[in-house]
Amino acid sequence: MLEALGGTSEEARTYADAIVDQIKSQDKADLKGWIVDIRDNGGENMFPMLGAIGSILGEGILGYFQTPDGNRVEWIYLDGEVKVDGITNFRLPDPYTLLKEGSPKVAVLTNGASGSSGEAVVIAFRGRPNTKSFGTATCGRPTSNVGYPLSNNSTLFLTVGFMVDRNGNVYEESILPDEIITDNDLMLEVAKEWLRML
Repeated sequence: MLEALGGTSEEARTYADAIVDQIKSQDKADLKGWIVDIRDNGGENMFPMLGAIGSILGEGILGYFQTPDGNRVEWIYLDGEVKVDGITNFRLPDPYTLLKEGSPKVAVLTNGASGSSGEAVVIAFRGRPNTKSFGTATCGRPTSNVGYPLSNNSTLFLTVGFMVDRNGNVYEESILPDEIITDNDLMLEVAKEWLRML
C-alpha cells in the first residue's frame, strides 16, 4: 500500500527508501505484475511517492500541471529523479531497476479516500501500457496548489491548476477506475486475476 506522506525531507527519504526496499524484496524475474494500492492515500507530497515507485512506473513523462491560462508544466521520472519543469523535486540516491525488462503489468487500486497527491499517482499511471485500475472513484482533488506566506506566519494554500495525464487528459474532479468494484476483498482478487492473464 502506498500511504500518504507529509513531513520533512528526511521523512520523505525514509518513506521512499522503505517503499524501494519492499519492491526489491518482492521483485522476481518471473513476476506476473504489480499491485499499487492507493486506497486511503489522502495526499500531501507526491514527489517521494512517484520516486519510490519509479521503477514500476517507468521513466519519462508522468503527467503535467495545467495553469488557468492553459500552460502545462511536465513532471517526469528519470534515473531516480522526479522533476517538475526540469527542476528536481525528489531524488533517490540509489534507484532500483526491476529484474524483468520492459513495462510490467500494474493493477492500481483506488477508493473515495484517494485524494490530492494520491490522485497524482493515479494520474501518473493513466496512459501507461499494461495498466488497469480497479475500485471506486477517487476523492476529486487532482489539483496543483501553491502556498503563500502570510504576515502572521501562517500559510495560505490556493489551488492554481489541475493535473493532466501523459496523454493530455485534464482531471478536474473524481477519477473513475477502469473497473468499478466496491468490495475491497473482491477488488484485490479481481486485480490479481487480471495480472495472471496472458
